[in-house]
Amino acid sequence: MFRIPAFCQIKMTFGEAVAEIARFGRGDILEGMKAIEHVWEEHCASYGHENARFETDDDFYETYMYEVNAYNVCLSRA
Repeated sequence: MFRIPAFCQIKMTFGEAVAEIARFGRGDILEGMKAIEHVWEEHCASYGHENARFETDDDFYETYMYEVNAYNVCLSRA
């Protein structure tokens, strides 16, 4: 699960979460779950480097706010 900062937390239903993750995975929920994990891992690996996509974790969460919240909802129902 993602430890989402309070300012990025969104309440969503399970149906909304599944739809968001499926969209991120181009129609496949499992691929969407893997994809958001991959984006997070890339962020962590590049953290602090000059070519990092995000300067801070907050920047990451602001960009992927819907996806990480949906991920947590889907994972909590698994």
